[in-house]
Amino acid sequence: MAREYADIYLKGLDGDCIAALVGYSYRLACVENLSNEFAEKARSLGLTVRRKQVLSPSSRSELLRCLHEIDEEVCVSVKPLSREALMTALRDRRVNTVMLHAGIAEVDRHILQVWENAVELAVSELVECAGNVKGLRTVIAYCRKAVDNDIPVAVSSGAASAEEILPPQQLAYVLAALTDVEAPVLDAVSTAPVTILKKERK
Repeated sequence: MAREYADIYLKGLDGDCIAALVGYSYRLACVENLSNEFAEKARSLGLTVRRKQVLSPSSRSELLRCLHEIDEEVCVSVKPLSREALMTALRDRRVNTVMLHAGIAEVDRHILQVWENAVELAVSELVECAGNVKGLRTVIAYCRKAVDNDIPVAVSSGAASAEEILPPQQLAYVLAALTDVEAPVLDAVSTAPVTILKKERK
């Protein structure tokens, strides 16, 4: 059975982005700032699109307030700006993914104890780690701990334009490089994101 490739983080969608996604054989995408016009155009070409909302809370209370206001059909990703927000995001079932970034709190046993939700590695966030050795090491540590503990990891582009959209195989090699695996981790751009989006958020 052919894989269903998904890029679950684009910062916008236009005709060029749709053409790139379809050209790379993606079947599913999650998009911030999604217009109905381009959503319909994408669907007519066999590309299913869902709205995405990225939350960047600094506290537990801020995250809980934001989650209360979000529609169930939206893909919710949390980029936690504090350890407190991270601990909540990792276990709240209304969260689809926790986004890894250079400023995320270091992983430790307390985080491992509450960690239930999938994590997402956007290439755009990885680029932001350039020059930040500590941040990059922390992101790598999360990827490896997730793999070791059978926690789903989705790799996305975080693309703001068609030029930043990458083929699924290239995205899969990103996770392979960070976890010392020779072959591309194709589950990170197919099985994992598809399963994440089917999760019941209650």
